[in-house]
Amino acid sequence: MSSGFVSWSGCNPGPAEADAKRGILLFVYGTLRRGFPGPMARWLQRKGRFQGSGWCKGRMYDAGAYPVMVASGRAGDLVRGDVYLLERPQAMLARLDRYEGCSRSARPPGEYQRERLRVTLDDGTMLDAWAYLYRYPTRAQRLIAGGDYLRYRLR
Repeated sequence: MSSGFVSWSGCNPGPAEADAKRGILLFVYGTLRRGFPGPMARWLQRKGRFQGSGWCKGRMYDAGAYPVMVASGRAGDLVRGDVYLLERPQAMLARLDRYEGCSRSARPPGEYQRERLRVTLDDGTMLDAWAYLYRYPTRAQRLIAGGDYLRYRLR
């Protein structure tokens, strides 16, 4: 996987059979991160198992009430986030897809697309995790320098 990203044609491809048996990983970078006060962030903290914080390749933009992330191949473009193990992946991803507006029942094309990407945890561990990537141009949005939404919100 050269760029670290694998695209899917839809947002809700469903976990692979092996993933469904052992749980899957989810990388969150905005309002679902630890330390964010939203109800879905609290739900994820209760239902998921925190694996650590880390970075992935991408660019983050301010979309108003939340950030958006797009893929990037540039070495310096990094986004900070948290990784959770989803032990009930089908049910949890279905709820997260609805929250992100890209479930099968959402009117296409949704704002996000769920994709797998390569994440490097702070301890150096590299893993593949699902993340929600923005599908539209970002010309009208402000770049979040440093790629860390929690730090950006504290300023």
